[in-house]
Amino acid sequence: MRSRPQTASSRNSDVTARRPVPGPFIDKNGVVLKKVITLLVVGFAVYYLLTAPAGAADAVSNAFGAVMDAFSQVGVFVNELVA
Repeated sequence: MRSRPQTASSRNSDVTARRPVPGPFIDKNGVVLKKVITLLVVGFAVYYLLTAPAGAADAVSNAFGAVMDAFSQVGVFVNELVA
């Protein structure tokens, strides 16, 4: 039986996408690594809150102030567009 010559489309179908090899911190979709990093970030935030509550309150207050300033500036921008 004669084999037919390969075309460009048949050659591309033979190539499979390379994926990371599953290991202790990465499953086939990389979900475990994301969970570990998320857990570390949340753990650090809880540790910071418990060991320095005044500093944590200042950080939250500053972040809230920054968000409010950003919304205020968007309002100024929209008012200048309308005027």
